[in-house]
Amino acid sequence: MIETKRTQNLPLADDRGSRSPFVDVCIRTFKNPQGKIGVFVLLIMMICAVGAEVLGPYGEREQTEGARLLGPSLGHLLGTDEIGRDIFSRLLYGLRASLVVSLTGVTVGAIIGSFIGFAAGYIRGMFETVVMRLVDAMLAFPSLLAGIAVLTILGPGIRSVTIAIAVFNFPVFARLARAGALAEGVKDYVMAERSIGASAFRILYRHIAVNALSPLVVQLALSYAFAVLAESALSFLGLGVQPPNASLGTMIQRGRGFLYKQLWYAVAPGTVLALMLVSFNFIADAFNEANDPKRRR
Repeated sequence: MIETKRTQNLPLADDRGSRSPFVDVCIRTFKNPQGKIGVFVLLIMMICAVGAEVLGPYGEREQTEGARLLGPSLGHLLGTDEIGRDIFSRLLYGLRASLVVSLTGVTVGAIIGSFIGFAAGYIRGMFETVVMRLVDAMLAFPSLLAGIAVLTILGPGIRSVTIAIAVFNFPVFARLARAGALAEGVKDYVMAERSIGASAFRILYRHIAVNALSPLVVQLALSYAFAVLAESALSFLGLGVQPPNASLGTMIQRGRGFLYKQLWYAVAPGTVLALMLVSFNFIADAFNEANDPKRRR
């Protein structure tokens, strides 16, 4: 009589086996000290921007009589500007304007550019040629110069700055997405999907796009940082957010003439801008390190 061996209880599958590689990279990013710092600082800034009405003791345009260029105090944490407006309150509203314009513009440009780039890399042919020549032409112009050209046509304002940021971010993401589609399109899993009759849309945006997403996320974080700087630069030049509304760029522009009388007028928005740029770069570096096996510690 043949005895059958008892089957041993197999260990339960690790939770990581049920997660996608992209989720694993995000988790490793948040475990990285740089990623933690970047996410924490940006989260604090977003909370301050969203709750500007609650956290700010004064309104964005509210003036206090006889309070011109006052220093920091309990009543005015960062002092007042040249017409008696509270700098801390305007800093919160300016932070909101800069974040909304930058994040919206980059997100729109990234979505449109990635969608068209993936399609160009997968479809190829005349469509790819036309799209990539347009992208090359747009990349030939410096980003800030292209933004100024768009604002010259559309006129200054928040909506125009958002469109300008989306326009000069479109070609970067289109080129990255096309490169990802070309690299992933020749792999075995794509041929397997084609052999079972999967549609081009399913192959492209259900499989290729997911596997080529990591470089786009790194570029997205870097583009957010550059967009915040670009919005501030355009507002500094008078082409972005228009007075009496506040933004980081307009506050720096107005405060540079009062550095000896009211230091915090220009230093406070400049410090917030620097922290925001460093935080976005921290997140991009942490994500890149989490995604690259050679750089993991």
